[in-house]
Formats: sequence, C-alpha cells, structure tokens
Amino acid sequence: MASMILTPEEARMTPSDLHLRKRIYEKIKKHYPAHVGFINVLVRSGKTEGIIEVKHRGVSGEYGFVLPLSWLVNDPELNQIMIYTGEFLERYKLSREKTVDIISELSGIKRNNIGRAVHER
Repeated sequence: MASMILTPEEARMTPSDLHLRKRIYEKIKKHYPAHVGFINVLVRSGKTEGIIEVKHRGVSGEYGFVLPLSWLVNDPELNQIMIYTGEFLERYKLSREKTVDIISELSGIKRNNIGRAVHER
C-alpha cells in the first residue's frame, strides 16, 4: 500500500473528518471533474461545532467557502457542497462543465494589480 504524506492541517484531522473529506472530493469529482485537482478540502470537527473549508488553488489559496458541519445533518448526499462549489466557479466565470480546458479557464481569471483573483460583484 502506498504511503500518503499529509499536511500539518490534514494530520490534525480525525479519521471521521478524513472520511468525510474523501466523500466531499468524490462529490466534487463527480460534478466538476476538471477542477478536482485544484480543490483543497479541510474538515475540522470540534466538541461542539465544526466546519468544512473548500478552496480552489487555481483561483487562489485564500479563496473558497466555509460551511458549518451542522449543515450536513440533513444533507447526507452532500448536495450543499456541490451547490456552493458551482456558485464559487460561477463567481470567477469558470466553466461548470465536466470536460473543460482547465488551464485556459484559469488563465482567464481577472486579477487585480497585485495578482489576486477578482470576481464580478
């Protein structure tokens, strides 16, 4: 079995968080396969609450969305993840089609004078 190198944040995730993270990647891959290689997902559960953080590294390592883990209680199919990922892609005018030229898509993102991605408001 191949070993996997985890980032410090990933190493702090519990086994159930890692399992949920895998399910989130599978959901994103099913609906937005061209983007899945650029997606970073962290799941942080806590004693009373937790979050899911999804970022698109092709846009920026800073931008993405955060959802409370509590939202998944009534969403076992992770449909909120699919919806929010789609809205994020739309905000930066990235295609939500299953087959796209991802490099061309990412090079078309508008950026400000210091190179940060900007979106239409």
